[in-house]
Amino acid sequence: MRTTPLSRRFRLTVERASRLLALHQLTSRELALYCHELARYGEEQLGLNAFAHLLDKHALLEAADASDKRRNSSSSSLSVLDGIPVSIKANIAVRDQPLTAGSRILMPSTTTPPGKAVPCGYDSDVARRLLRQSGAILMGMTHMDEFGMGSLGTNVVMPPSSSDINHSTPAARTNEQTYNFTKNPLPFFNHESQHYDPIHDDEDAYWIERIKEPMRALEEWDKSEVNDDYNEDGSKGAIYSAGGSSCGSAASVCFGSSLVSIGTDTGGSVRLPAAWCGIVGLKPSYGAIARHGVVSYASSLDTVGILAPTSKCAATVLNCLLNRTSTLDSSNPDDSSSSLNPILDNYETTRDSTAIFYPPSLDLSPSNESKSNSETDWNVSSGTMENDDHTDLIDIKIGIPAAFSVSECPGYVKDAWERAADILMARGADIEIIPDHIISPDIIQHSLAAYYVLACAEASSNLSRYDGVRYGLDSPNLADLDWGDDDNDAMVASLSPFEQQVVATRIHGFGPEVVRRILCGTAVLSSDRFHTHYEAATKLRSVVVREFQNALDRSHNDRAVDLLLIPTALSLPPTLMDSRNGVQHPVDSTEMFANDVMTVPISLAGLPSISLPIPILQDTTNMNGYTPSVERAMQQGLNTVGLQIVGQKMQEKMVLRAALTVENELR
Repeated sequence: MRTTPLSRRFRLTVERASRLLALHQLTSRELALYCHELARYGEEQLGLNAFAHLLDKHALLEAADASDKRRNSSSSSLSVLDGIPVSIKANIAVRDQPLTAGSRILMPSTTTPPGKAVPCGYDSDVARRLLRQSGAILMGMTHMDEFGMGSLGTNVVMPPSSSDINHSTPAARTNEQTYNFTKNPLPFFNHESQHYDPIHDDEDAYWIERIKEPMRALEEWDKSEVNDDYNEDGSKGAIYSAGGSSCGSAASVCFGSSLVSIGTDTGGSVRLPAAWCGIVGLKPSYGAIARHGVVSYASSLDTVGILAPTSKCAATVLNCLLNRTSTLDSSNPDDSSSSLNPILDNYETTRDSTAIFYPPSLDLSPSNESKSNSETDWNVSSGTMENDDHTDLIDIKIGIPAAFSVSECPGYVKDAWERAADILMARGADIEIIPDHIISPDIIQHSLAAYYVLACAEASSNLSRYDGVRYGLDSPNLADLDWGDDDNDAMVASLSPFEQQVVATRIHGFGPEVVRRILCGTAVLSSDRFHTHYEAATKLRSVVVREFQNALDRSHNDRAVDLLLIPTALSLPPTLMDSRNGVQHPVDSTEMFANDVMTVPISLAGLPSISLPIPILQDTTNMNGYTPSVERAMQQGLNTVGLQIVGQKMQEKMVLRAALTVENELR
């Protein structure tokens, strides 16, 4: 059985691609064409459902040619990301691209495909910084669970037929939504070992040949019959979840059709898909990347995040996206235009009132104090990591909270957890167990309930704007629908025309999971439940924030640590469909909530966190939790678990420093 994540060897990193472009061994046109062909193959032949909208080849190559022109002219590239193919989640505004948030309610009609919605007229802050200012090339908009509500990538909207809309009852449309799911790409990498020897092959030469001849690479996929036999015994395998809600973003990076993807993380929607797809997911501090132009789900929790092949790639992108204070002279504290007033200075940079600001010269590398030759350095001007082979963590204290060591944690996850701690300790970090009186197990157990109360309440408020007047779903007349009940017909007749329009829009536009959470949010905000549910959840959130602050504040607490190390998920991705008989496995919406139990407390506290893939070793197969389903998943290439490194707010630098250490040792 293969126990090392071979698929990681076959992902092109931002660093390698940027270097090959700078050396003129590749062109942006060749790179964009390769990723486009791979994306088309994934969508059309493998049915990954990663992209809601894939840019046409003409527009893609036009952007790539502009990047090549900048690189070949006297003017330098815009950044290290200039000419790098990226994808963006469908709830982030990109000028001239559809903005649907994965929901039918943001499409012009009930039969509009997700990629054919009305183009957005403006750029979000993150799109402007990534595409316009840094020069990255957009491959397309990725699928997502509707409005970010889901953790399995199963609430992916597919357009219904006209007959489904006009002749079925509202109840039928609510219960029989035309949804699909995004597939986890990892099983499709089993064939790669036949074509590449990572010990003897030159990796640069391998990638140059592969990118310059994309059709040859796709022929290898066809010859491997990836759609048929996955398992070593020749039996057909299952289709696994890519996680959610940033399922398409994770799948596109895992498959290689984009080198980096931008997603959003509310309660784990970047970190969980990253863990299940064997890639890196970075959730920065709440407000570190501006949310202007991001469709709101739960405004106090929504955070723009990054999915990438490695932590170095994620750090490169983060360096381009962080909110930064003005570079104006701040020597005069009485000057209202100085950087002492970051909101004013950054008005043209972001309109996000919740944004936090970092210094313009922020160095995301390890501390420059007492720097040794073995430490990593960050080149701010180029945004690249240098000399990162030996990262020294001698000055860092890392805590393992006992509260997160729950009984449901299987043996293979605990083993990966211990090995990551051993790596950090071997590189000089001081590892300590954080006792229950600092971070309480009760708080961790109740965080999930508090999160869903708060998230649903905020969703109920945010989604109330979708009434069919300000946002456009062209739905049929409510009175013309077959309600199947005289009482319902009488109720509809009693509504005003405006009320009928609102009801019709929401019946056709919202899916069952969105309806479920809106109703939940409306209930907890009602007068008889506000104090017992919503107010109690806000109090619990403040306790979570306080406990994490105490655990991570070394300046005021001798027992505190710099970083936390905890699992991202307590299981491998679940099976969505059995390929042998085509039977789709039912999804329990309540059990789905439990997937976020390890990520939600970090979101409630607004802390930065990065999820790293850690390989499962073969000698863990006799441990608790190693079931036949886990063995089958490992046979199909799902052989990593995700671990989170969590830091204090605005301490992404230290989080990335530790992540690079683990990554380099695993390499």
